[in-house]
Amino acid sequence: MDHIIAYLKQLELSDVEAKMYLTLLKTGPINVRELAESTAIKRTTAYLYIDQLVEKGLVMKVVKGAQKLIAANPPQSIQHLVENKLAAAKKAQEALPEVLKTITTTFPKFTEIDTFDIKHYKSMTGINKIYDEILMSKDLCSYIKLIGSGSLFEDNMVMLDEAFKKNPKLKVRELIDDSPLSRYETGINLKRHPGKYFRKFLPKEMELTAEDVHIYDGKVAIIHFVNKINAVVLQDADYYNNAKAIFEYLWKSLPEVK
Repeated sequence: MDHIIAYLKQLELSDVEAKMYLTLLKTGPINVRELAESTAIKRTTAYLYIDQLVEKGLVMKVVKGAQKLIAANPPQSIQHLVENKLAAAKKAQEALPEVLKTITTTFPKFTEIDTFDIKHYKSMTGINKIYDEILMSKDLCSYIKLIGSGSLFEDNMVMLDEAFKKNPKLKVRELIDDSPLSRYETGINLKRHPGKYFRKFLPKEMELTAEDVHIYDGKVAIIHFVNKINAVVLQDADYYNNAKAIFEYLWKSLPEVK
């Protein structure tokens, strides 16, 4: 039942409207008082929802003898709502280019925010945007956690291949958890990109809590993509300089990989 209510809500029915309609399908024609009691709302409020359902074509008011009843229209009536929603979406899509053109002309001073302290993303679209920016830097310092998580992308090695082609100045240094998976993947990257890709392994007792942490171009990006999609990009000179100094200390202190 819950999934049917969720579907009806996608067609712009409220939770109460969806429950009313399903109640009427189950009970057949009933009066307003009975319908209000079945959906746990006040009788005076029920009239408002009934009128909305009548307007949407899902219910009708009928008179049987001296009784005024409310009855559900057949379930096929839902198709009409779907068709209306599709038609509205098509009109919105067709009008989009002109609307964007008008907005751009009306608000010519709008520009994307480039100066910021913190940016927060909770979608793969946002995370991909961060990686597009990261891979255009010159000196990328990263903490990478692969144990039990695998890669964010279907083929992380291909992503690096493309990044080095687009940005020949890119140099990548990774401090990574020591596991068979990380040794295998980073070993391939070393062979593919000598002089551009470097790696060292973190001590076993040092456990990272984020899958990726990237230090680049005055920013620090902290990215989670296992169990939750969440990323924060911090732009602060002191925070960046401290993070970079700690990374450089660890890089110099950790042994070369044999």
